[in-house]
Amino acid sequence: MQLKDLFEEPAAEQIAREVGIGSIKCWSGVYVDPMRPTLDTVRIDDIAHSLSLVCRYGGHCNDHYSVAQHCIEVAAYIEHLGGTAFTSMMGLLHDAEEAYFGDMPSPLKKHYPDYKRHGEYMRGFVMDKYIPGWRDVPRWYMEMVHQADQDMYQIERMSFSAPYDEAFTTIGNKYGWGVVNAKACKEVEAEYLRWFAALGREDRIPVEGRGAVSPKSYAEGY
Repeated sequence: MQLKDLFEEPAAEQIAREVGIGSIKCWSGVYVDPMRPTLDTVRIDDIAHSLSLVCRYGGHCNDHYSVAQHCIEVAAYIEHLGGTAFTSMMGLLHDAEEAYFGDMPSPLKKHYPDYKRHGEYMRGFVMDKYIPGWRDVPRWYMEMVHQADQDMYQIERMSFSAPYDEAFTTIGNKYGWGVVNAKACKEVEAEYLRWFAALGREDRIPVEGRGAVSPKSYAEGY
């Protein structure tokens, strides 16, 4: 057998899987092909670990503020808005693809449409695995997650801008949310997994939240 024969189908795909060609070796030791993820290789512990080490804003902030902590803040903020466990779980996982693609600063994303397309596919894949039925919920569920993400961006600018941006000193009062303080990576990783476990125990059927703003009022134009 010649060397070239090893890389003819189907041998090429088998070798690629075994040695991880074209794949990422994750913290758990599992190989994931971000372009062709599978249910058995995408793991929440890998997502939590990776996101806890990925810094927001390309590192251009006054502390190591991780994507994982951002996702936790978004999930908590959704509860603050009156969202359900279902919508909070959507918030917790809304940047899950960055565990495999990294966090590209927003101004750059428009120049890399393939990054956005592949990232959205991976995010949908992760949510399909952990939040079955999320594609069938009313549109305002995703709108609430998007709004929480945008509000948290404003709060984070107040908290982590370098140098400190005085223009955002009133954001916390506006949104009823205090300044966010960066936490250690290991602490955030554990907290992310606790949030995931707690939200996963909640009733996945969309029901009205316990906060001051009900999902119904939000859908009507909160």
